[in-house]
Amino acid sequence: MTLCPLRAKALCAKALRAKALCAGGLGLVVAPLLTVGVSASPVSASPMSASPMSAGTVPSTSGQHRYDDPSPSPSPGAELPLRISVTTLAPRAPRPGGLLQVTGTITNVGTQEVREVRLRLRVGDRINNRADLHAADAQRPPTVRRDGTGTDPVVRDLAPGARTTFDLRTTVADLALGELGVYPLDVEAVGSLPEGFVRVGLAPTWLPWFAAEPVRPSPIAVVLPLVDTPRRTPDDVQFDDTPAATLAPTGRLGRVLAVAQAASTGQCDPPALGSAPTTPVTPPTALQAARAAA
Repeated sequence: MTLCPLRAKALCAKALRAKALCAGGLGLVVAPLLTVGVSASPVSASPMSASPMSAGTVPSTSGQHRYDDPSPSPSPGAELPLRISVTTLAPRAPRPGGLLQVTGTITNVGTQEVREVRLRLRVGDRINNRADLHAADAQRPPTVRRDGTGTDPVVRDLAPGARTTFDLRTTVADLALGELGVYPLDVEAVGSLPEGFVRVGLAPTWLPWFAAEPVRPSPIAVVLPLVDTPRRTPDDVQFDDTPAATLAPTGRLGRVLAVAQAASTGQCDPPALGSAPTTPVTPPTALQAARAAA
């Protein structure tokens, strides 16, 4: 599944709404878009083309977090030679003590080879209201490197048109997130070009963060209206057979009833929170009576 930026933004808006509900004594469970099992391995990358992968990693500051100077995050349309597409961000709303996995693809859309391509995560300041979220979407805020993996993974040398995959993993603690909110998260690629070792690609996304605050689920009601033109006279005599056609298995109302009766569980993304119990408001006897009258 490709992680759509609009969907990621919508999820972050839900996270901000959850904070407001928690303040009033209510909570909202936000279903993660994707859940993929992660391991404790720091970083890995796997190629999709036949050319060999560069081996090994390049060490950075030993055992320490690396906080470099904030740099602005360009929009996805900025002129960079590598196009990064994030396909998995799991879990979509991480919890304290957990792991974070980011996977995707890197494509060289430029005209020259990029050597020693390396990946790293960058995190921006917390966003805690809708206005700031919309502003950050229009003008990407600065981010800094906060992952403490201790290495920059060397993906490979990428010739023009070459494509490879990446699998970047780190602990939530290494991201140094603070209070509840939404954090800008950038996947940055740096590499060697004739002009030097520079940023060569960047994929911006968002990371909802609930910290350690408990979140209670909120009940949600879905109404399926069954509306039709009256087909009975005041003395309760049916004057045509239209209800029989609309309530038939292939009829308009019949299909709606079939969906309502079959939906014993409701789901967001199937791998996310699992099934949620549903309770029909209309008693089954009423549905049977409607069909019998037809």
